[in-house]
Amino acid sequence: MRLFTPGPVNLSRSAAEGLAAPTTHHRSKAFEELYSSLLAGLKSSFLTSGTVTVLTASGTGGMEAAVASLIKPSEKVLIPVSGKFSERWVEISEVYGIESIVIDLEPGLSPEPEDIKARLDEHLISGVFLTHCETSTGALTDLKSISEAIDDWSRMHGHRVLKIADCISTLCVDELRMEEWHLDCCIAASQKGLLAPPGLAFVALSDEAMRALAGANCKSYYLDLQRYVEAVPHYPFTPAVHAVRAAVASLESILAIGIEKLWKYYGNSASAIRILLSDAGFKPVASSQASAAVAFWSGGVDPITLGQTLERTHRILIAQGQGHLKGRIFRISPIGKTTAELQQLGVALAEALRQYGVDLTDEALVHYEQMLAREKVQW
Repeated sequence: MRLFTPGPVNLSRSAAEGLAAPTTHHRSKAFEELYSSLLAGLKSSFLTSGTVTVLTASGTGGMEAAVASLIKPSEKVLIPVSGKFSERWVEISEVYGIESIVIDLEPGLSPEPEDIKARLDEHLISGVFLTHCETSTGALTDLKSISEAIDDWSRMHGHRVLKIADCISTLCVDELRMEEWHLDCCIAASQKGLLAPPGLAFVALSDEAMRALAGANCKSYYLDLQRYVEAVPHYPFTPAVHAVRAAVASLESILAIGIEKLWKYYGNSASAIRILLSDAGFKPVASSQASAAVAFWSGGVDPITLGQTLERTHRILIAQGQGHLKGRIFRISPIGKTTAELQQLGVALAEALRQYGVDLTDEALVHYEQMLAREKVQW
């Protein structure tokens, strides 16, 4: 099955080979070296010289670790919410007794810097929780501009605000420059842009976040990031050894291709998908769409039946809408896909949509293939 979903995605060949390797004991020198290699590779991926931690958990575990480790229960956080995954920041904060100031946005919209600054004027905020790609709609947040706006506000008011971002679906896919953009904490996971199996969460921390970590008095045992920082080069608990090995192998291949080259490749691939389906009359959900997930309003086409048709006839799996968007949208991701696989996606969509009277013309498909040819990578 070819997974055109924003995660989990099909494993890279390197990751599959890593999974097949013999088990390494987590207290051995061999695992120490493997773990150190993963931490170094993740720094290169996040584009940071700061601290990176790895948790045996899903991406949500990384999000919870950030909340528990960086924010005190007496503090307030600001959260723009435009879908299922940004809403998760609110739900996690509630568990830890942290008050959330919420900016409600319509599905498909992204927060603007002025929205953030206005709330900072109204409330004493300790951290802003952002979602780089709201994967439920594909909406991309401009982390760079928002971070700059928060820094400007902090300089004027003499109050430091942590900038914490869910980059779970965007690491190694959409442009992300943690250190250059002055982000304090970025969270990612293994089953998306790293093309590795689910099971690992990554939390990257700036120097400012490290200072917050030291004073936050974390109320979690397993998710206390300080434990992971202090344990290096060891792992504080039993890690998912094979998932670590697979992630290291896949990340080595990704870094050999080049992060910036992959950003261009995925950006071009997502644009090609967007233009192809827009030409057929489908409207993108997001006004500013990430490369990690391209979402469309389904219009008169039942997206669930469309997905079943693609799965049955072409062994292609696309993602559906979630929550109140289920049955109203469908989502497609180019993560980990070769140019040939993306070409096959176009042919499969043309055949499946023909059943609904939607015509993807030969001209549209030729244009699609020409766009895909603009950026290629050697997987």
